[in-house]
Amino acid sequence: MGAAEGLADEFGDEDEPEDRGLVPIESYGSRPAYGDMVTFASAVSDRRAADLLQRALEGRGAFRRFRDTLHEFDDLVGPWRAYAQARSELRAIDWLVNEGHVDPADAEVATTNRHAVASSVLESVGHTSGLRLDVSGLAGRWADIEAAVDDGHEVTLLRDGEPWATITPT
Repeated sequence: MGAAEGLADEFGDEDEPEDRGLVPIESYGSRPAYGDMVTFASAVSDRRAADLLQRALEGRGAFRRFRDTLHEFDDLVGPWRAYAQARSELRAIDWLVNEGHVDPADAEVATTNRHAVASSVLESVGHTSGLRLDVSGLAGRWADIEAAVDDGHEVTLLRDGEPWATITPT
């Protein structure tokens, strides 16, 4: 008997997951993780690294290109992993609260801690103000801008590489 057959016997493969006390988890899709990469790349103060990471995010295959480009800058790999982990955990906590599995008051400390980690990582890699976008690349980026402002980060719009306008969360 193979491992998969043993698991099916143990967990009663014919039973519905809900009947076994399991809760289905719907995926948020790749958009939130892509937004995390955009925010991280925009926060990097090393212009060469930031430019290459932002270029890696264009078009199909962005996740692989981002990862490959990130590994060209060893000092960014650890911060990226910490940032991505904190953002992923924030989404998981949000899901647990929204589904009624965790009381919002109980989740508050965990959420606060993960927001602090994410902010600290962005500060450690460069721009403390949050997302930085060139005005020529705004098309299709409104969701990223909204997410950054909702997370309490400023959004700096650049024109010809220089700060042009700032959106500040209220």
